Amino acid sequence: MLALSAAAWGLIGGIRNLYDYPSGVEFAAFLLSVEGTDSIRGLTHPIFAHIGYAFVWISKFVTSALCALGAVALWYSRLGAPAEFSNAKEKVYLGIGISIFMLFFGFMVVVGALFAPSQISEVKTLYFEYTTFQLIGLGMVMFFLNLPEREL
Repeated sequence: MLALSAAAWGLIGGIRNLYDYPSGVEFAAFLLSVEGTDSIRGLTHPIFAHIGYAFVWISKFVTSALCALGAVALWYSRLGAPAEFSNAKEKVYLGIGISIFMLFFGFMVVVGALFAPSQISEVKTLYFEYTTFQLIGLGMVMFFLNLPEREL
């Protein structure tokens, strides 16, 4: 169920990102431009906003696919040996790892450290709380999946 929930998160998030593409690219451009901050490191060329936003929705779709494939592998190995079930978790680990990388590296490191959106009052709360919530949620899925298997 956890693997399927991570797959659903990626699929729904990726579809929503594509459905609302214009405002998502606009928000990415806003974050990368560092408008409203003291920073001089802004990227204002539109291609950077499209690349950054593509990084987000592609990561979500890849996470969804890998977690769904992992959920199927987990289902088929559920009655086998614990080692077989543990091995079936690899696709889910990879899928969630991709989104953790996207959220942490893309949002916390690149945008957060380089472009300082925390200086922008209207972005500060929403931006950091939402990203942190997603990181914690995906981290909890990884935690539970990483628990050792026992013989039944």
